[in-house]
Amino acid sequence: MEWQGINLTNYHQEQWLKAIKLRFIQYLIVTLFFILSATILYWSSNSVYSQYVGYQTKNNQINKEISNQKMTLARIKLRQQRKIEAINSQNIEKFLNEIKQIPINGIINEINIKHNITDYFLLSGQLDNQQSFEVVTQYLSHLKNITFSVDMLQTNSDYQLDFVIKISRVK
Repeated sequence: MEWQGINLTNYHQEQWLKAIKLRFIQYLIVTLFFILSATILYWSSNSVYSQYVGYQTKNNQINKEISNQKMTLARIKLRQQRKIEAINSQNIEKFLNEIKQIPINGIINEINIKHNITDYFLLSGQLDNQQSFEVVTQYLSHLKNITFSVDMLQTNSDYQLDFVIKISRVK
């Protein structure tokens, strides 16, 4: 066995410093990696958020345009409905004025106004004789933009003619 003495060189101290420097560099690299990763995540999240805000703004604009278009469509429908109602009321008034002009000896009991796919009027009444009924049909045949059909014609117990005439506007 040989005697070994104490090593007084700075070899172990240098090895210890190298190990500390190596660990420091490793920690520094890991720390820089995490900082770089966090920075990249931050930038990408900002980019995604700015895209989200842009898309949200576009979505809000499109929703506003849709609601404006719906309101415009509702206004147009309302105008159309009012126009149709005005036309119908004008037609009804015109027709009633024309009915008042019929030269008959008898009575018109009732005028029914039907609003269906096509608007029409049902004219029902009683007349004293066949000639009065012919006067009514001739008068209606001379009116413009009107078609009519006799739905019922019969003699009642008082020898009067009961009738129902369907009158439609030609469009």
